[in-house]
Amino acid sequence: MKHYIVLLILIPLLISCGTSTVLINDKYTGQQSTKKEMVIFPIIYDSLIVINWDDVVDDFEVDSADCKSLIYDTLSVLLPHNSKSYTRNLIIKDGTDLLNWDDMKKDIGNYFTFNQRINEKYVADFQIPKKEYFDSSAVDNSYALIIKKILISRNIERQIGAPMYTPGPVISTPGGTVQGPGTYSSAWTPENLGAITEFIIWDYEKNDFVKCGQIISKEEFPFGMTTGTWLSLFRAIPRDLFDDTHLGVTTANYYQKK
Repeated sequence: MKHYIVLLILIPLLISCGTSTVLINDKYTGQQSTKKEMVIFPIIYDSLIVINWDDVVDDFEVDSADCKSLIYDTLSVLLPHNSKSYTRNLIIKDGTDLLNWDDMKKDIGNYFTFNQRINEKYVADFQIPKKEYFDSSAVDNSYALIIKKILISRNIERQIGAPMYTPGPVISTPGGTVQGPGTYSSAWTPENLGAITEFIIWDYEKNDFVKCGQIISKEEFPFGMTTGTWLSLFRAIPRDLFDDTHLGVTTANYYQKK
């Protein structure tokens, strides 16, 4: 379950779920998404890391030499497509054809650096393409989704050593019942295919971030992993990226509860 913490000394809202570490800019809190474009920049090939290649071989029946390109191509196609299901009032655009990205990434001067400390252990650090390198109509009034890294693995929490929290016992006292201290452990978790995505949603019009950080997406498979497990994970990633923002489909319900 996500824990929503309002930081009194910072403008943004910090969301922590397990080892997910995400910052949401509360300048957008309560806003309604207007009809704008969302440009999804291409994922850099080397930024995709898949630990469980044997599952790719088994589930997709491909040669091990083709594993990474298959997952990369599938994810690159499905990310813009699935994002349409988890956003509202947005025209989703695949940014692959906006620029020659191979040439763009060769010169650091084509980017500006965005840094934001989220907690004592993690600083969000992103290189964002400068607006002037695009056709003005391409991003002037657009949001952009920039993915820095995606790590995919079976049983994602176990791979990264994420501790599980076990609530303490309920203790009866003369004044009522209280919850005793809990403990953290690396206990068993249900079998899952998971991804850690490091990302930023950037608003080129306001020159500010909407949401950034790293978030964990998971798909459990109690009866064995299949291609359907991978496709479900690829739907879960954009769902989690846009969740709790004014761009996401569940935002209205979220803010009505705040």
